[in-house]
Amino acid sequence: YTYGYGEDKVRRTASSIKLPFIAYVMTLVDQKQLDLNTQLTYTAGFKIDGTGIIQFEPIGTQYTIKQLAELVIRYSDNVAYLMLLSHVGEQQFINFLHELDPTSPNNRVFSTSHILTKAMKYVYDRKDSSENINQLYEWMQQSTFDDGVDVGLPGVDVVHKTGWMPMYTVSNDIALVKDEKNP
Repeated sequence: YTYGYGEDKVRRTASSIKLPFIAYVMTLVDQKQLDLNTQLTYTAGFKIDGTGIIQFEPIGTQYTIKQLAELVIRYSDNVAYLMLLSHVGEQQFINFLHELDPTSPNNRVFSTSHILTKAMKYVYDRKDSSENINQLYEWMQQSTFDDGVDVGLPGVDVVHKTGWMPMYTVSNDIALVKDEKNP
């Protein structure tokens, strides 16, 4: 059974869009189109405030794609997200969102909870057959953001990616709740 409330209403994604984005990145790695060891350089053009730790590091610091992907998920690092997005291409990511669901808006800033849930299912369905997708799944379990669904279910294993933008009254959490029998 499923239940949804407003699941097809288009809304701001905030950082919750980082879940399908890193799923896309790891899919490209699986397809041998990206190498996790490729190094990217933090330049002034990527500096942005908000969540994450790279913004406090020196300009010129290099990171592997794997390091950036982990920072995007575990720390919701905005700089890491922009660096990876620039490297793989925004339109290519939007195309991936359309593959997840043909009704996906033609941008990365707005989506629906239904589409973002499909991204979580995409990860869950592939975690046992893809080492890279499994790594993403593990990073979501190790998120530094223990809020949202995770707070409301103490003692239950929750795999999730939050996103919030107070200036737009956005607070999202895409979560997979693992009970004793079934997720």
